[in-house]
Amino acid sequence: MSHQPKPIYEFGPYRLDAAERLLSRDGEVVPLQPKVFDLLLVLVERHGRLVEKDELMKAVWPDSIVDEPCVSGRPRNQAVLQPKLNPFS
Repeated sequence: MSHQPKPIYEFGPYRLDAAERLLSRDGEVVPLQPKVFDLLLVLVERHGRLVEKDELMKAVWPDSIVDEPCVSGRPRNQAVLQPKLNPFS
């Protein structure tokens, strides 16, 4: 059984290491909570296409019951992630 190495994504000054579950900006680690990291990874893996709400829920919260406010409007994880990726924050 062969193990596929998890990819490393680079975008702008950021590096997202899926195996190590680390986001760094210009070599400095950007601390992320686990679900925030999961959200970012899902969005980066699917860059260039719309991620439907159901797909996002299954990918980020696979074994949880998540109510609508968590994934609609401006969810907390998105609100946490946005300033982390803003170079002017």
